[in-house]
Amino acid sequence: LVTSGLPALGRRRRRGDTLVLAYHNVVPDDTAAFGDRSLHLPIARFRRQLEALRLTHDVVSLEQLDEPSSSARPRVAITFDDAYAGALGLGVPAVLELGLPATIFVAPDLLGRDAMWWDLLADPATGLAPAVRDHALETLRGEHEAIMAWARARALPQWSPPAEARIGTLEELRAAARRPGITLGLHTWSHPNLARLDHAEARAEVERTRDWLATNVGAPG
Repeated sequence: LVTSGLPALGRRRRRGDTLVLAYHNVVPDDTAAFGDRSLHLPIARFRRQLEALRLTHDVVSLEQLDEPSSSARPRVAITFDDAYAGALGLGVPAVLELGLPATIFVAPDLLGRDAMWWDLLADPATGLAPAVRDHALETLRGEHEAIMAWARARALPQWSPPAEARIGTLEELRAAARRPGITLGLHTWSHPNLARLDHAEARAEVERTRDWLATNVGAPG
C-alpha cells in the first residue's frame, strides 16, 4: 500500500484541508491506565504521531490557519486542552524538539488541581461511564464542584488518579508560554459545558479568562 503511491495521492486530494488536533495530557510510557483514558497519551506514542505528521503535513500555528497556503500538503495545528502538567512538561518539549508550534488552551480555574471530575470518577480499567459523563455534562453543565457533590451524594466510586492527572500550575504554564512557538488560547474560566450556559454566563467565562491571561501570562494568541 505504501509503495503504491495511494497515500501521496490521498494527500494531494486533501490539499488545502486543515486538521486541528486537540491533545490533552502526555504521560510517561510506564504510567498505568487511569482516568478518562483517551486523554492521557504515552510520550512515545505522542512522539511517533508528531514524526508522522511532520512527514505528511505542514504543521502550522493556529494563527496561520487563516492564511492562504501554497503548499501541496494538508495543514495541521497542534493544540493541548486544559494545561495538564504532562502536556506542559512532556508534550511541549516534544513538539519543540521537532521545531513545531502548538497552542495551549487554558482554563485558569483548573490550574494547580490534583485532578478533575472526569479523571476522579473514571474507573482505571474501563474509563468514564457514558451515563456519568452525560449527566455531568448535560444536567450538571460540566461544573466540577456540582458534579463531585452529586457523585458523593450517590456514593459513586471516586478513584485516586496518579500525579500524572495533575493540572499544571501557573508557574509551569508561564514557563511553557515563554518557549518560542508556543501560544495560549481561551478555554473558558472553569471548563463548564458552554452549550448549557446562557449567553451572559458563557460570555463571562470567556472574558474573565481573556483578562486573566493578559494579566498573569500574556495576551492569548
